[in-house]
Amino acid sequence: MARILKPGGYFIGSVPHVGLVHLEPHDYRRYTALGIKQLLQQQGYCDIHIEGNGGVFRAAALMIVMDLLLSQRKPGVSQQFNANMALLLSPVITVLNLSSLLADKLLGDRQRTPANLCWIARKK
Repeated sequence: MARILKPGGYFIGSVPHVGLVHLEPHDYRRYTALGIKQLLQQQGYCDIHIEGNGGVFRAAALMIVMDLLLSQRKPGVSQQFNANMALLLSPVITVLNLSSLLADKLLGDRQRTPANLCWIARKK
């Protein structure tokens, strides 16, 4: 992106991140906010703003739901989304999502375990 983006242009991106940040502030290699910022700075970006989406409870709910709705992993075979299972489990998924949203709100979203990270950065 740094090679093809014009000076002054904006780079908007997103990566999944479901995992605790540890060894802060030196957790760079799992695409944490710390690592993304370092990579963007090394490539000459400035005005970097990184934001996480969801707290620990929403991230846990996402992992549980995705595990229920995706087919088993098999080498060389693409995973499939199970629409029938999604329909069957929709009441359970609704309760899980709402309770995780409430838990993050009540217990404090510490932004340590976001489900994904989004950023915007400007090329110098």
